[in-house]
Amino acid sequence: MLIVIAGLVGAGKSTVAKKVSERLSIPFHSIDDDKAETGKRYPQFQHWIENSIPFPDEFRIEVFQSTLKRLRKLARKHRHAIVEETFHKKAIREPFFEEARKIFGGIILTFVETDEKFVKERLERRTEEEGHMVGYGMYLSFKSKFEPFEKIDYTFSNNEYFEKNLAEYLQLLRERLEL
Repeated sequence: MLIVIAGLVGAGKSTVAKKVSERLSIPFHSIDDDKAETGKRYPQFQHWIENSIPFPDEFRIEVFQSTLKRLRKLARKHRHAIVEETFHKKAIREPFFEEARKIFGGIILTFVETDEKFVKERLERRTEEEGHMVGYGMYLSFKSKFEPFEKIDYTFSNNEYFEKNLAEYLQLLRERLEL
């Protein structure tokens, strides 16, 4: 099973994915790594990031193809894996999800939601301290273009009750994945 952690920029997708990976010993593949690698072939990549311009569809499709290739390798050794991404456009995410279902036998789609004030503070801090790929401007850009999911298996509320919410989510995953 592939655990897909989705949500807007800055919602805490990576944090949730890493915590789940650590606590359940499930490999986590960062699609951001595939973006950075694919971006080396696009001279305008840094311009897109610096100017809060969402990546063009053809770039995202290329990134997702790279991710699927890596997931196929992971599936040879692991029954389950985790990825995280905004997956903001239906026309691009649905072919990815379809292929991921074939590779892992299914997906568990989790949507991470949080307060916009938290997102702004978090992204400003991460951009300053960690050189994070995207900032608050990118969040606003994605928010205006985000196409809702038709079906979500679990909504993770990233708020002051993070550890409690994580414990509930981990229990659901243990049951669904038969761990």
